[in-house]
Amino acid sequence: MTDWVVGIDLGGTKIEIGLVSPQNRIVGRCRIPTNAHEGPHSVVEADAMLRAAQAQPEQFRSLVVRVAGYSAYFVELDKDLQDEIIRRTEFGQV
Repeated sequence: MTDWVVGIDLGGTKIEIGLVSPQNRIVGRCRIPTNAHEGPHSVVEADAMLRAAQAQPEQFRSLVVRVAGYSAYFVELDKDLQDEIIRRTEFGQV
């Protein structure tokens, strides 16, 4: 790997962010508790960022998404799966 990577885990009780070096070492980590008792809309609205990554994948090469324990580079997923991930982040649809 030659790029720095930012991984974001959007959970129901926390948001966790990690910075990974080109040598594949975690060099920074941040854990932010969420107000899960207020419902999913209080966690984060990620759909705007994911739609931007779909439109301009070259600017989001290092964006990693994590869904149900599985992590992948968002821009390397096929469009149908990207759309499904976006659909799951659209809290107004829940």
